[in-house]
Amino acid sequence: MLGTLAYMSPEQARGEAATPASDLYAFGLLLQELFTGRPPYAETDDYAALLDRARRGDVSPPVGLDADLTRLVQRLLALAPAERPTAVDTLERLRWDRRQAAAPRPPPSDGRGHRGGRARRGEVLRRPEGRTHGSRRGAPRRGGEAQAGGRPDRLHAGDLRKKLEKVGRLEILDEVGAKAMDYFAAVPESSLSDEELAQRSAALYQIGDVRIAQGRLAEAAKPLAQSLALARTLAGRHPDDGQRLYDLAQSHFWVGFVDWRQRRLDGALVHFREYVRIAERLVSIDAANIDWQIELASANSNIGSVLEEQGDLDGALERFRAALDIERALLAKQPDNNTLRRNVAASNNAVGAVLRAKGELADSLSHHRAELALQEDLVRREPGTARWRQYLGVSNNRVGSLLEAQGRISDAAGTHR
Repeated sequence: MLGTLAYMSPEQARGEAATPASDLYAFGLLLQELFTGRPPYAETDDYAALLDRARRGDVSPPVGLDADLTRLVQRLLALAPAERPTAVDTLERLRWDRRQAAAPRPPPSDGRGHRGGRARRGEVLRRPEGRTHGSRRGAPRRGGEAQAGGRPDRLHAGDLRKKLEKVGRLEILDEVGAKAMDYFAAVPESSLSDEELAQRSAALYQIGDVRIAQGRLAEAAKPLAQSLALARTLAGRHPDDGQRLYDLAQSHFWVGFVDWRQRRLDGALVHFREYVRIAERLVSIDAANIDWQIELASANSNIGSVLEEQGDLDGALERFRAALDIERALLAKQPDNNTLRRNVAASNNAVGAVLRAKGELADSLSHHRAELALQEDLVRREPGTARWRQYLGVSNNRVGSLLEAQGRISDAAGTHR
């Protein structure tokens, strides 16, 4: 192993592969030391003790920090790499904290002087299932090269974006996006057919998607807003067309997602509520469509995440429970669907975290135990899937922490082994 032991992630200290998430763990340790003035480990620890603590992620808790900064440090120091925020998310959160520190802060809405104590995978929204990189009906499908010439309406950037992102070269797509935006400004929408409008909406989304991946959120907002306007136009022309409504729902999500990432929570909530409304309309059109049921569950969960962050714990709980009810019903119909099983686990986790923040520890424990049982089932069904094992470890830790909070120390010790 190479590195400074006191700033190693648990996986690196165990001799496992280091990833960008390992660097974020080290950054979390550094932030804690900078803001508390104390190192993350006792200075009296010898090498063997320090190595043992580093492997287990046994770090002294951050003391004396405000709630937002404490939550960020805790997320960065999550034991499972998948639980940690990205570098872009961390930077945005620090910028937001700095702005908040310079402005008057309203009292927490739960009336108890805190806003959460979330134990779940912090501040992660449920992204739409069907349009992660701009694939939609009437639009160019993923799998070509970005076209520097020809009509930019037919921008193909999906798979190329993935390849360039892996090597940190997304800027190669910037020129394509700039040419496309110039072209769109020059060609009026009134001259386009419905299918061409759909293609333009998809191309605009892809431009926004690349800018999100680059962390250029302010620049992503414009093409995403234009994509939303086109999707709204198409849905207005075809009010009973499920696919057009589906595209509109997802467009609302992505505009809201940028607002959420920039901590404009009220703006995000407006778009997420539209996302829910349209998802409800889709389910009313075809209640047997599993994808639309999943969209409705995700839409409710996203509103819950924003309300939780705003301190509206009762509102968040209502939304998380609505998502959980939908997902449980779907899993009962498709008991071998592991994606649904993971969604039900995540919703149990979200409900449990809010209940814990409300001080309802027994009910919280019930939901976290349900989450743990589902995670154990996932590992049994797919033993070779590493992320299931990571989630299982985190779930055990949550249950153990709740047992410890209830004074059941011997029971808690069994879950931490």
